[in-house]
Amino acid sequence: MKKAIIAMVLLGALLPKAGADEEAGRRTRHAAGGYVYNTKEDYHGFWMEGGFRVIRGMEAGITYSKFADPFRYNEVSCVFRTQALRIKRLTAGPEAGYAIGSYTDETGNQYNGGVTRTWVAGMAAEYRLRPGWSWMTRFNLVNPNTGGWKADRFRMHFGVKYSF
Repeated sequence: MKKAIIAMVLLGALLPKAGADEEAGRRTRHAAGGYVYNTKEDYHGFWMEGGFRVIRGMEAGITYSKFADPFRYNEVSCVFRTQALRIKRLTAGPEAGYAIGSYTDETGNQYNGGVTRTWVAGMAAEYRLRPGWSWMTRFNLVNPNTGGWKADRFRMHFGVKYSF
């Protein structure tokens, strides 16, 4: 399972470049990763993402998040983000997507129905450090629904992005 998730994230980063962008020498694919914090339950973990530029100013990414919580929550999401603001090295804009996650207990059994399906909405900001490297911050609101259980969660992602 872990190998399949890592392969999906890498596939998102390694998809073919867009023709016009490739000819212009622009960086159209990216890989990112870092720390994620879930404010409601005070859980934290890591995330990694592979993605590509859809059109100028819009990116698609496949993100995998793993939390260090009692339920071993894992999540795979597909998000689209746009650049609404660009000031010198800083870019920011909204992002939205859909995520599928799973809960298990300490013995590996699925917990409370096991699978969550949720929407993801938020803001993403990048600060370019040097060519190809950026500091990336994402603030997302998610709404997982498992077996009738509903709750909004606010997540903060901090990490580094490499574009190639």
